[in-house]
Amino acid sequence: MQRTLSEGPSRESISIADHFSRLPLLIKRQYHKDQFIFLEGEPGDSCFFILSGRVKVVHQSFDGKEVTLAILGKNELFGEMALLDGKARCASVVALTPIEAMALSDFHLRWLIEKEPSFSQLILAMSLERLRSTNTACEHLALSTVKERLGHMLLSWHSREAGHGIKTLSFRLPLTHQEIASVMGTSRETVTRTLKDLQDEGLLSIEKGLVTIRDMAGLARLAGMPQAAGEHVRGN
Repeated sequence: MQRTLSEGPSRESISIADHFSRLPLLIKRQYHKDQFIFLEGEPGDSCFFILSGRVKVVHQSFDGKEVTLAILGKNELFGEMALLDGKARCASVVALTPIEAMALSDFHLRWLIEKEPSFSQLILAMSLERLRSTNTACEHLALSTVKERLGHMLLSWHSREAGHGIKTLSFRLPLTHQEIASVMGTSRETVTRTLKDLQDEGLLSIEKGLVTIRDMAGLARLAGMPQAAGEHVRGN
């Protein structure tokens, strides 16, 4: 059910939208910021395709803490797992921003899987992609420092917001420091301090939530990611 922050809307998700467009009587639903779309443990009777806005997927740990599993945005599907395996929701989903989404019933989902083999292949590919992303996220939690994980997250957001190949170096933080901490498995204070360290090192600057990457190559080296820009870039 989860897609990590490193992943953006894919070609598969756009094709899923094409499949949805063929179905009659799909329901558009709107949710306001901080509204729960469904709760962990509830039975699943529909899945959702995001038309606009962002949601977070959260799980309640045994000690009562909320753990953010994924952030999802436009052209992404969520809630399908409970429909496919018939079990209760394994996480809750809450709107980070105002949301507009298409609701797909269990009947419609199964009809698509049965009648449209290409749709089944897309669902399988999406599930495998999410599994790989989850494994990568777990590996980063186990092996990387907070600074390395945060650098990786910032570069992933840059790629998601700007699009591959576009020379935009600035983007807005999609999460609060507390939400970033929840995703990374650390404290809000550590996130705030690490962001300041990255600014002090000249890798980026932040003003009113707007992040500008000052040294793309340096941040990529820190995060252990392939060098996206290929040179030291100064933002305006």
